[in-house]
Amino acid sequence: MEGKVFISLKSYDEFYELVSSDNGVGFLENIDFKNTDPIGLQLVNNLVEQLDGKITLLKNHRTEIPDHY
Repeated sequence: MEGKVFISLKSYDEFYELVSSDNGVGFLENIDFKNTDPIGLQLVNNLVEQLDGKITLLKNHRTEIPDHY
């Protein structure tokens, strides 16, 4: 199966918005992505915390994580 990754970075007056998404199978319904074992998600959450950012998981037709800095 071939996948696609989408990355968007936008600059606003006081912050940046980084949106990453893909066309994969998505997250399980009951996963707590802010408190999980996979190292990739731990790294993302740690980076957002270090940058004093905010992270949100949007579940729609694809998994999307917009990070606001």
